[in-house]
Order: sequence, then C-alpha cells, then structure tokens
Amino acid sequence: MPMADPFGTASHQAQKVKDTLLEIQSAAYNSASTYTTVIIFGAYAGLFTIWGNTRDFLSQFATLSVALLLGTSAFFFVLFEVFKMLIVSANQLKIRKMLIEPLPAEEFLRRHAEIAKDTNTLVQRVVMPVWIVTLVITIICGFGAALILFGAVLRNLIDPLTP
Repeated sequence: MPMADPFGTASHQAQKVKDTLLEIQSAAYNSASTYTTVIIFGAYAGLFTIWGNTRDFLSQFATLSVALLLGTSAFFFVLFEVFKMLIVSANQLKIRKMLIEPLPAEEFLRRHAEIAKDTNTLVQRVVMPVWIVTLVITIICGFGAALILFGAVLRNLIDPLTP
C-alpha cells in the first residue's frame, strides 16, 4: 500500500505554487505601476514647465512637434489609467457585494479568495500586456518630445538668431 503524500499531489502543489506566484507578480506589478506613475508625472511636470518657459524661442515645427508628442504620450498614459481605474472599480464592486451579504465565514473566505485569484489572473493576462504597450508608447513619445525640446533650446543658445 503506497504512503499518502503529506503535501498533496504534485498537481495540487504546482497549483499552489502557481497561485502564489500569481499573487507575487500582481503585487510586483502594482508597486512598479505606482512607481512608474510617479516618475512619469514628474517628467511631464518638468517637460511642460520647460516647454512653457521656452516656447516663445522655439520654431513652429519644434513647438508643434513637442505638442504632438507630449499630447500623444499624455493621452495614452491617461487612457491606460482610466482603463486601470475601471478594472479596479469593477473589482471593488464585487468585493462590496460580497461584504454586504450575510455569508458564513467559510463562504466569505472562499469568495474572497476567488475574487483575488480572478483579479490577479486578469492583471497578468490583460492589464500587464496593455501596461507594457502603453509604457512603450508613453516613453517613446515623451523622450521624443524631450529630445526635440532640448535640441531646439540648445540650438537657440548656440545661435540665438536661428528660429
């Protein structure tokens, strides 16, 4: 007669590891996303300040290019933040619904774990890939705007008579 595995079957163990990794990945994404948001807001503040203070010295091409690139960067960044806000709100509504129902403790914990797992899966399958694409667009457009802006300012410092 084979001995019972005290840790459960291999597939059960693998599922537990997978669920734990899913939680870790989602927590890491949340931290990275928050940090990135702070950095991007700081970059926007700096670029918009520099652009606002030097706009009169820039050519029409430089001004419009910076406007287009910064606008595109900000648009995609805000669009993603709204997307994320909708997902968080939907999750909060599920939790709220569960909280106002009179549930036995075991059922409450089961539903809570199910909601958390579903949310973590959604973050991994949908939110993170969209975040990466949005981040690439935001950074490329933002850096493009910064390069044009700094290049135009530098050119005006070197040759003030050139528009």
